[in-house]
Amino acid sequence: MADMAQAACRPVRVKGLDALLLSLPGGDTATVALHGAQVLSWVASGAERLYLSPNACLDGVSAIRGGVPVCFPQFNQRGAMVKHGFARLLPWSPDRPVVDNHCVRLCLRLRASENTRAHWPHEFEAALVVDLSPGRLAITLGVHNLGEQALVFTGALHSYFRVLDVTAATLDGLAERVRIRGEHDRVYAAASRSLVLRGGPSPLRIEQSPQWAHTVVWNPGETLGSHGRLARRRLPAHALRGGRAGVRPHYPYARCPLASQPDLHPDLISVEPLCWPNASFLAWT
Repeated sequence: MADMAQAACRPVRVKGLDALLLSLPGGDTATVALHGAQVLSWVASGAERLYLSPNACLDGVSAIRGGVPVCFPQFNQRGAMVKHGFARLLPWSPDRPVVDNHCVRLCLRLRASENTRAHWPHEFEAALVVDLSPGRLAITLGVHNLGEQALVFTGALHSYFRVLDVTAATLDGLAERVRIRGEHDRVYAAASRSLVLRGGPSPLRIEQSPQWAHTVVWNPGETLGSHGRLARRRLPAHALRGGRAGVRPHYPYARCPLASQPDLHPDLISVEPLCWPNASFLAWT
């Protein structure tokens, strides 16, 4: 049990996987694996907000299905690299956490290495910052180009949020009210106002910066093997946010903030921001 008398960040093991547990006096927690810098759990107001597949492989080598995988420097199969890039498959190094009475900030870093250069011949440093405060989890991905060539990449913070019944959830604020009735994969023009996601007792409000030109809503339905039929009523849906169907160069010695700040109430759907350079994403209750 974490000491709830004060905010803290301490090492833990999750099914044998090295992780860090961020905790607040009020009971909110976030668990971040060093493998992939992946947020595995976020508990707020006593309820788990994130979905982690019961069949997720936590062997320190494989991609983990659920939580908030970091997809970088390639989203999906938009390139020659492994699906969703190598960042979620490698160990990240944590900085010393910053802790005060009401929040905890943890930064994890991934630098170019022989492993990364074998797939992507660039010098870079990626930093994932996790901020936990009461009722709020903020995740920010930044990329620093350390080389002499422009970086061209795509990425995503592939967030999975827990819902009680995905078929009862709704997403408002796009061109139409979105309801999930099975496998769902559609691209929408990004809304100029905040989106409202409902699927449980409390709503999730989502806002994105003007650099995001599209919103993709996706749900795998009941057939995705690693989720399994037993979990079908809790399958996540994803709102994938992107700039456009392409990438822009990230020039040498420049920093690129890619921000995702999900903040929600229990038992709602999932949000996945798709990041291009200089794009940001914000969600709150």
